[in-house]
Amino acid sequence: MTPQHRRNNLVNLLLSIFAVGPFLYYTLARYINLDFWYDELTTFLLYACVPLKKTVTDYSFPNNHIFLNILNNVYLNCIGLHDLHELVLHPWAIRLLMLAYALIFLFFLFLIGRKLYDTQTGILGATVAATSIPFYNFATQVRGYILSLALLAAGLYFAIDYAQRRKTRSLVWMTLLFSLLLYTIPLNLYILFAIGVYFTIMLLVAVLRKQPDWKYSRNIVIGLCCAVGIASLLYAPVLGEVLHNRFVTSLGLFSLPILADVTPSIFLFFLSDRYYLLIILAACFAMALWKRAYRPPFLLFFLTLYTVPFLTSFVRGDNYIYRLYVNLVGIFALLVATCCDAIFRVPRLQRYKTPVIALLILGMSGTFILAVHKLERSWAADITTGQRQMNTYSNWHQYFYDVRGIVRLVRQAEKGRDIPVNVMKKDVDELSMPWYLKRFGVTHTVCASDDAVRFGPDGQAFVITGFPDVVAARLAKTYPGLACRRLNTDLRFHNLLECRLPADAGTKK
Repeated sequence: MTPQHRRNNLVNLLLSIFAVGPFLYYTLARYINLDFWYDELTTFLLYACVPLKKTVTDYSFPNNHIFLNILNNVYLNCIGLHDLHELVLHPWAIRLLMLAYALIFLFFLFLIGRKLYDTQTGILGATVAATSIPFYNFATQVRGYILSLALLAAGLYFAIDYAQRRKTRSLVWMTLLFSLLLYTIPLNLYILFAIGVYFTIMLLVAVLRKQPDWKYSRNIVIGLCCAVGIASLLYAPVLGEVLHNRFVTSLGLFSLPILADVTPSIFLFFLSDRYYLLIILAACFAMALWKRAYRPPFLLFFLTLYTVPFLTSFVRGDNYIYRLYVNLVGIFALLVATCCDAIFRVPRLQRYKTPVIALLILGMSGTFILAVHKLERSWAADITTGQRQMNTYSNWHQYFYDVRGIVRLVRQAEKGRDIPVNVMKKDVDELSMPWYLKRFGVTHTVCASDDAVRFGPDGQAFVITGFPDVVAARLAKTYPGLACRRLNTDLRFHNLLECRLPADAGTKK
């Protein structure tokens, strides 16, 4: 190995560390051992911590991302944590599996970038995804989204490999991976449709121009159709429920909010405060329009894959659920990487490629760190003021989500005391909080309204709420003279108040 090769390898290693280092640090520090929230707990209760037959035959609720739950079911059996009552003591055990999918996703993004361009562009593509807040938010959630990202990136890699090298093995892998992608979440069909649209256009162009390689585009389209067919067979026991559940029911053709609200919002979420990426995208598109020689060969490919799912949702009139589009974060990353590579194909700019990519990777890592802390400050302010914001970008139930910590605090506070525990239904995770309390043997009352709070003989009550300051003020209006203090030191998604009626107010039970 020449000294130049050694230097290049060292530079690429350092770039890789900066690319994924911040993501791994904050994921392991913040998310890896979080308790299970509503959708995750539903997943375990109904579809993962159950007999395998139920996993593949029950689609009573679209929370069953079936292929993910098959893997979860088998994995939890293998590690001896198939009993949910035991699993909740070790949430890191299942979240590590989700993190593995996240790393597989980043690895295949790197492979795609390296295959199409070079190693540093591959690292850049992986960095764009790794420093995206939506990816960070979903990386360890026990849901089908992160597995979908991994399967999509792997399937795309083999599709591109087949288009370039014509290896039948790659076509088979593409078909298998895309069928499992669809078997994970049915609405992944939109991204498969986008891939099909692109290769159908390429097929028609090749046929019209009488190009000899038209059959390769045809084979990819056939492979996509086979993937849909295989997934349909896998869905056979629940196909009716998959096709007719209320979450995929059209709201009416041509839903304008998809284009006016969802599409720009998702784009801003993917930017994640990295507005300097707009310069790269704008320069690339300007060059592509200005001079054909500067037009990146895969720009149209990634543009098609990014835009067609939104257009399909618009035409069909879908419910605008933001998280359904998180699987496009990898496409966004590859689009940025493609544009960056195109800019540095200009002869006069080529020598600046390595230092600029290094600066971009360092800049994105720094922006990611700032964005994480900015979000955490925003979430703390929301808890204080009684607001609740939850979308693909702002999942504030994550870092502040500590159900077991509040349960432990309740058990310590109530020990040897006759004080009722009240859970304010509208302010908490109404599935997880009561379930965890029951799991750890804490008797409690779920209160649908403020006047339902129960007090003990001495006029005392514990109140679990998401908004301690707001609820304390609200309860003081319902029970004049009521004094409440928060027992948990730091603000959390769930907080524990100890409340006391004035001595002359009597007792309410």
